[in-house]
Amino acid sequence: MISTSLLAAGTLAFGLVLAAGPAAIGLLRRLKAGQAIRADGPQGHLKKAGTPTMGGVLLLLGWLTAALAFGRGERFVLLLTVAVLGFALIGLADDFIIVVHKRSLGLRAREKLLAQAILGVLVAAAVAATPDLGTSVRLPGVPVTLQLPLWGYILFGTLIMVGTSNAVNLADGLDGLAAGTVA
Repeated sequence: MISTSLLAAGTLAFGLVLAAGPAAIGLLRRLKAGQAIRADGPQGHLKKAGTPTMGGVLLLLGWLTAALAFGRGERFVLLLTVAVLGFALIGLADDFIIVVHKRSLGLRAREKLLAQAILGVLVAAAVAATPDLGTSVRLPGVPVTLQLPLWGYILFGTLIMVGTSNAVNLADGLDGLAAGTVA
């Protein structure tokens, strides 16, 4: 069951991103914050060169506004915000290299994975150390809760965060539209 405050937070974030999107895209175009396309990729993607990138900043602002408005100091929201901001900073560094240095690949895979893994371990350990959160994992749609050992929870949490981040990043790299994947 989705709580009213969670639904309101999602609606606020969605509405802000939707309302600010056109202006943000215009600003990114004026700043020439365009996507560099790899020559060895699909030929159909070459026409997407110059498509505004760094739209994740807009999603991040929607997230932060909703978290501040409805988080009410909840420890879980704080930990989730740290994770979102941390992964956003890694993405920002990646996009910055692409836009400013005109290097289509951004961060090297090993640099990105190392940063994501360190962040994932830190966030998962913080969640595990939080008394009201702990190391139990509920399976969606199944009335089963697994109690993982600390090391198992940290490994599981790190894999989920790094895997999700890279799934979105790969989908975004294909068409430059991560919003559907994030949703």
